[in-house]
Amino acid sequence: MAVTNGMYHNVSIYFDIRDELTLQNGLLFKGERVIIPKSLRTDMIKKIHSSHIAIECCLRRARESLYWPGMNAEVKDFIQRCETSNIRT
Repeated sequence: MAVTNGMYHNVSIYFDIRDELTLQNGLLFKGERVIIPKSLRTDMIKKIHSSHIAIECCLRRARESLYWPGMNAEVKDFIQRCETSNIRT
C-alpha cells in the first residue's frame, strides 16, 4: 500500500486538488490518473520515453494515465537531455 507505507511523503502539495483525489488499493489517483510518488518519477519518464519518441508524444502518453505536479516540465527536461533523442533530431 503506497500511501500507508510512506511512498507519498508530502501529500500537502495535493491540497488544492483534494476533491479530485481517490485512494484505491493503496494508490492515490487524480481522476483516473495514478499519482506517481517522487521516488518513481524518473523511472516512469524513462519507460514513457523508452522508444525515444518526441516530447509531445511522450507528454500525451504520460497524461493518459499518470499525474504529479510539474510532470510536463519534468518530462520535457528529461527528453531535452536525452542524448539518443538529440542525435536523431
